[in-house]
Amino acid sequence: MERAAIGLPDRRQDVASRMDGALPNQLVDGQELAAPDAQPGSDRRGARRHATVLLVGQVRHRGIDAMCLVHDISPGGVMARFTTIPVVGEDVQISVRGMAAARANIRWVRGYKAGLAFDTPQDLSKVLGKEDGKVARAPRFAVSLATQMTVRGERTVVELVDLSPGGAKLIVDGPLTPGTPVQLSLPTAPAPLPATICWCKDGRMGLRFTFPLSMTMLADTLALGDHETDTLDD
Repeated sequence: MERAAIGLPDRRQDVASRMDGALPNQLVDGQELAAPDAQPGSDRRGARRHATVLLVGQVRHRGIDAMCLVHDISPGGVMARFTTIPVVGEDVQISVRGMAAARANIRWVRGYKAGLAFDTPQDLSKVLGKEDGKVARAPRFAVSLATQMTVRGERTVVELVDLSPGGAKLIVDGPLTPGTPVQLSLPTAPAPLPATICWCKDGRMGLRFTFPLSMTMLADTLALGDHETDTLDD
């Protein structure tokens, strides 16, 4: 049976334009950059050395998780691009690969880009390198979205409950064997995504994508699904 085409809301184009120029996760050499609490174009002579990165970040504000693209990071803060225009002075919680969720304050905004200062200095050793030879996992986003998965040529309806650039968590009917290759259909993807089953337990299953999702595809998919979470503790 052919899968029915799923129309995308107009906001998909908005999200894509805001993440324009996004690339898959990568780390490049550190450069001399302005501190996150410095206004763009301000005097950078006193800036500390920061690392230039392109990492998927997860920002939580007023109980809602959203994606951001972190460009620069230091122990004191980050500069990131968001899918909605941030507001100066607001408090958020942000996490990236290798760094647990940290509270931060938005210090400056320029369009969809903003500088955030952490409430407390952060240890970036896992963000900028490896620990025990392993690279830290990217943040995962809770989402509720019905879709389809193909296993051995047969399609089945599944519910997407968790998504990251590298994989997904699904609610499925019946057990499946880890190591089995599958294809996951997303309404934002032009073709089914090849993946491998990592684990399956109690009606839930974890997938690892063969190729990481692009920033735009991840943002588009999150925009379609319901991904509201609990509010932050005071």
